[in-house]
Order: sequence, then structure tokens, then C-alpha cells
Amino acid sequence: MHIRLSTLGEVDITVDGEAVQSLRQQPTRCGLLVYLAAERRVTRDIILDMFWPGSAADRGRNVLNQNLHRLRQALRREWITNSGGVLTVMEDVMIDVAELEEAVGRADFRRAADLYRGPFLHNFPLPQSAHFERWASIRRTRAAGLHRRARRGLVEAHLSRGQQPLALAEALAWSEADPLKDEAQHFAIELLHEEGRTDEALARFEEYRTRLRDELELDPMDDLLRLAERLRLEHERRPAPRPLGSSPAAAEPPVPSPPPAASPLHAARPRLRRGVGIGVLLIALVATLGWLYGRRAISPAADLDPNVVAVFGFEDVGTSGAESPLGPGLTDELVLRLSQIPSLSVVPVGGSRSGTADERDSLAHAAGAGLLVHGKVQHSGGRVRVIYHLAEAGRGRIIQSGRIERPVGELFELQDEVSGALLRALRQRLGRLAEERELAAARPVLEAYLLVQRADAWEDSLWHPGTRELRVRPRAALLTLAAADSLFARAEKLDPSWVEPTIRRGWNALERARLVGSVDRARYNGILLQALRHAEGAVQRAGGSARALELRGTIRMQAARINNLEPGSAVTLRSAEADLRRAIEIDPRLASALATLSRLELLEGDVDASAVLARRALHSDPFLRDGPDIAQRLFRAYLDAEQFRAAEDWCRRGREEFPSDWRFLECELAIAAWDPESRVRPDSAWSLVETLRGTARTDHLPRYQPYYREMLYARVLARAGLGDSARIVQRRIRREVASSADLSLAFAFDAAALHLVLGDTAGSLREVERYLEGNPQHREYVWNDFAFRGLRSHPRFQAIVQARRGPR
Repeated sequence: MHIRLSTLGEVDITVDGEAVQSLRQQPTRCGLLVYLAAERRVTRDIILDMFWPGSAADRGRNVLNQNLHRLRQALRREWITNSGGVLTVMEDVMIDVAELEEAVGRADFRRAADLYRGPFLHNFPLPQSAHFERWASIRRTRAAGLHRRARRGLVEAHLSRGQQPLALAEALAWSEADPLKDEAQHFAIELLHEEGRTDEALARFEEYRTRLRDELELDPMDDLLRLAERLRLEHERRPAPRPLGSSPAAAEPPVPSPPPAASPLHAARPRLRRGVGIGVLLIALVATLGWLYGRRAISPAADLDPNVVAVFGFEDVGTSGAESPLGPGLTDELVLRLSQIPSLSVVPVGGSRSGTADERDSLAHAAGAGLLVHGKVQHSGGRVRVIYHLAEAGRGRIIQSGRIERPVGELFELQDEVSGALLRALRQRLGRLAEERELAAARPVLEAYLLVQRADAWEDSLWHPGTRELRVRPRAALLTLAAADSLFARAEKLDPSWVEPTIRRGWNALERARLVGSVDRARYNGILLQALRHAEGAVQRAGGSARALELRGTIRMQAARINNLEPGSAVTLRSAEADLRRAIEIDPRLASALATLSRLELLEGDVDASAVLARRALHSDPFLRDGPDIAQRLFRAYLDAEQFRAAEDWCRRGREEFPSDWRFLECELAIAAWDPESRVRPDSAWSLVETLRGTARTDHLPRYQPYYREMLYARVLARAGLGDSARIVQRRIRREVASSADLSLAFAFDAAALHLVLGDTAGSLREVERYLEGNPQHREYVWNDFAFRGLRSHPRFQAIVQARRGPR
């Protein structure tokens, strides 16, 4: 006796196995049933905001009660309870999205793959509610991500057992179920090749590329393009020309190393290369040299300036065939915003038609532009779709493409989103070209330079563009970073006079330490010690290098935060500060060093100095390489200074500039928790927590982050007078983090602040003492934190913190 909702693919509702057809023609009622079944326990106020926003309270409750009554009639049984305005769905109501999450959570990937029959609420007429559409979109994205995780897990499981034919079958099934995803095609194409079916693999690639262009007007990602090129080289057995220039180790054959993490097959099979024969080794060598040589052709042609961009008019034809104003308006907005990038020249080209690819290249070449932007606008059924491309002039290689769709009434938002996306892509691309020019200016041994470029590409492939969100699981990222480090090490040996590979090894080790995190403190300390040794070596060899000093200062700061690396170590925050300030003296526009120093000042309690340095960093970062971190630092600095309107402004600016970065949604929750003038209701705060759960994979987040968000929610509850509810949330989190010393310490800080809101001074003092027992280096920070201002006159607090009274 049960009710079952199938929402992955076509919507299907059954009661004891019998279909309930009538609900499919009632979008609002069916949507309400799906929402409640998926969420399980929801307050009445949240439901009213979701489905009937703006309705008067009494009218909204009446409409909700009527719909619940109709649903009870359609389902022919009780299926929900209502207690104190909280609706709870009974256990015999099952929904496939919940089963999908449970299956993936217990690593039952076969069951998860079978459950996924298509996108969440596919082809279902959604209720006319923007809130519900947003919720459904988040659920759809999360379900698709779980499906990919399950499919990836099935392929990797077969590969780990040496069952390559079964892995190939799973990869092909995945590519059929998810035909427009690069990762699925990457697995299928590479496994076909390894099964000796290279012709079929290349044909599959061409079919995928054609379909992607026809349906989305996009090109495959660079990783898949490189794979296809490598397969062609191996298939044709054409030896690549050896790079010109002598090398100290030219006669030594390179040791094969794993490809980038974006190649999912190799990330999943770190140990399956032991039986590779000499023939395969030679093929890999030819392909590797061909790929390395091809990297030299990535930059625009020599006579074209990558700092000059040609912007072509966006083609825009309205539904009646007449030209609409969006295309010209979008073009003008894009030219205006791009013109604000320092060192960039913008050349508007043509009218409202961007022409053919050859015509665009010809016009861009005449303008001396190394990069070009073009796109088109489509109208259909009250909606507008914008497709945009950023390409290299003279070569036709697409750097980034995208598609954004909005209702007709949101044209200004559409203009802002498209111009913002292109702005970020262009600035990041220019940043990469600037780095490549800096590398080449040192005139290193050519083979060492190419190895560094190759390792850089591997590291870049780990992250979603413009974010710090991993594209792969942490374990695969660690494997790729270790492989990149081996390339940097080879470059060190090839050119001992070039300090850059040593600096890169330091940053690489620091990133590996961050990925290991607090799960394995001994391993974390060991990797961080490696990073410090690389930094010390770089400073000794190039003491006047700002980047070497920045590296050492950053690692010293990280080491000092974990109570140093070894007994008697001289690593302190002061030594880190000295390195960072010296680096900035040498290069005043070194944005990353300014941002790190800003963070250090915040740790030491000087909020004003932190904000000044963060603003300098943002101003000094014309290519936005550290933009998200700097904007987050400014938000945090103003929040800690209790300048809530300024903090709110930086939260908004961060969300506009970096819409895919979850931190600029989380900052809304922080403002709701800490701003005394905030009027955010607890149910709205909980909606933010729920939304954040769907914005990034939890295995890519800092481990405490989900608990931090719920502690912010508990603070909102406490400030709203719901102290008992806040204590329930706090007690639950305490239980969940109790088994981890590091999570318990992080929790102690937030719990101390919450106790004060609840009027429990003794409880706050206990938590402060517990926190500082594990983090004694944070005494100054705790003393200056505005959350504990009310405790500064308390003798017990003074004794615990052992800090002088008053701010620095």
C-alpha cells in the first residue's frame, strides 16, 4: 500500500500500482504534490511563498487547504500530516528523486542509473511560479549530477576490476542517456580507442561535434578536442616534429605520465598502465610530442594582438521578421563593459549581421584583433535565447561558447548576464595569455617551457572556469596534481637556472595540501612541508623574485594557522607578513599577494587594513585571476567591520560578476544572520540553505561548510525569538560533528556566538575556551571579532583570550 511518484523523465503517479491520470492535467496541484514529496517536511509559509506569493495570509491558507483536500481525494488516502503549520509527508509516499539520492549515497550506482529515466519533470507544464521554477531547476541540475556520478562510478568500478569491455558498455549507455555531455562521450571515445576501435571512436567524436553544433551551437570542450587530435595522431602514426632548440636531456625518453583529470578514463585508472608494451609507449611518445608542439599554436597569430578584441553585432530578428532592439543593445552593453578592462582595446565591427566565419576573420585581421566576439539572438514563444561565442581570430578556435535563455520581459537582465559571462571569459583568457608571455620572457630551455605549459593545462582542467569548484572528485584531482608536479620536476632538471618550475611545484603542493585538508592531518603537514621547501629553494635561487616571496609568505601563513609544521619552527604570521610585504614592494600590482596579505590582516584582527588591501588587489587584477577570492575578502572584511550595507553591496557585486560561485549566495545568508536590521524570515533563510545544497557538489566544499550554513540559519531563528528551534539545530549539528576534532573546533566558534544571542554567557565562554584550546593562534582574532564584543569586559573571557583590551 503506497503512493509512488516518478519524476525523472515523464511524470507518472501511481497509487498501489494504479496510475492517477487526472493529476497530470493539473500543473499546480501536481507540482505541490511533487514538491512536498521531495522535501518531505515543509512549513506552510514556505509553501505559500512557493506557489502563491503575494496572496493575503488567509486567502493563501484557504487555497492551500483546498488543494491538499483535492489531492487527498485523488490519491484516495491520507498522505500528509499538519502539525503547527508544518506539513510532513507520510513514509508510504515514495519519489524517485529521493531514491536516486539514497542510491548514490550508498554507492549503489546500478540502482541509481536505472532510476534516472530523464531530466527531472521533463516536458511537464510547470506551475506559474518563479520560485517553483527555480526550485525545479535546482532539483533538475542536482539529479543530473547524481546520474553522472552514478554512471561515472559504474565505469570506474569496471575499470578498477580490469573489466574494460563492461566499462565500455556502461560508457556507451551513459552517452546514450546523456548525449550532450562531454564527460560521457570522453569515456566512450577513449574506451573505444583502447579496444582497438579507433575508427569508430573518431566517427563518434565527429557525430557528437556535429550534434552539439546543430542543437546548442557549441563546440566540444578543449579536453575532448585534444583527445580527438591525439587519437588521430596515434591512428595515422605520424611522428610530430621535434621542437627546435637544445635540451640537456634531449636523448632521454620522457616517462609517460597520466593525462589531465578532464580525461576521466585515466583519472579513474591510475594503476592500469603496468602492462603497456614498447609499441604503445612509442605511440604515446609521438602523441605527447605532437600535443606539446601543438600547444605553441594556441595563442593568436603573431600579427594579431590578443589585447585587441573585435565585437561583431549580435544578429537579432524578431518573431515577425523585423529587427528587434535586443541585439544592438546587447552589442553596445558588451562594448561598454569590455572597454573598462585595462590594457584592452575594443573595436566594434559591422552592423547587425556578423557574417560568415571567413568574413569575421578578415575584418578582425584588418583591425589587428587577436580575439573576436559574435553571436545571435532568437525569439520563440515569449522567450529570448542568446547564443554567444568568444573565438581566436585567424584560427577560428572557439575559446568559450554559451547559451542563455530568459522571458521577453527580462531583457536588461539578459544583457547583463551575457555581457558578464563574456567579460569573465575574456578577462580570464587574457590573464592566461599574459602568464604565457611572462613565462616565455624568461627564455627557458624550450622543452622545459613546454612541460610547464602542459602541466598548467592539466591543473587548469581541474576547475570550472572562473570558480574554485572542482570538475572532478578530490581523489582524481590529487592524482592529476601529482602528475603535473612530476612534469614541473622534469622541467626543473631540464633547466636548473629557471626558477619558475620550482615556484609552480610549491603552489602545486599547497593545492594538494588543501585538498587533503583536515581529513589526514599528518599527510597535510607533510605536503605543506614539501611546499615550504620548494618555496625556500625558490627564494634562495631568486631572492628578488616577488612570486617566490609571495609563495613562501602564503605557505608560511597557512603553516602558522595550523600551529607550525615542526616543533621549534620559526614559521609565524609575522614571517609570512614580512614575505608578502616584500613581494608587494617588488611588484606593487601583484594582486594575489595583496589578497593573501588582506586575509592575513583579517586573521590578525585588523579589519580596516584587510579591506584596504582587498580593494588594492581588486584594482590590481585586470584579468580577474583572483577576482572571486578578492570580492569575497571584501565582503567578509565589511561584514566583520559591521558595515553591513557595504557588505551587502559586495555580496551583490560578487553574485553579478561570479554567478556560479556559491559563496555569493551564501553571503546573503550571512547578512541575514548578522545584520541587526535584516528582516529575513527563518523560512526564507532555510530556503537559502536548501538552494545552496544544490549549487555545488558537497564533496567539493570545505567539510564544515554545510554545518556553517545551518548555524547561520540557527542564528536567524534565535534572532526571530525561536530560541528552542535554534537550540535543536545546534544540538543536532553538535552530534553530527562530534566524531571529528577539526569539525568540532569550527563548530565551537559558531556555537559560542550563538549562545550569546540566546543569552547564555556561560555556554559561550565554554565554547570560546574549547575553540582556543585547539586554535591558540586565533586569540587576537577572537578578541577583535564583533560577535564577542559583549564579552570583552568579562574577566573569564579576558583570561581565556589573553589579549590586550581594545582593538589593535
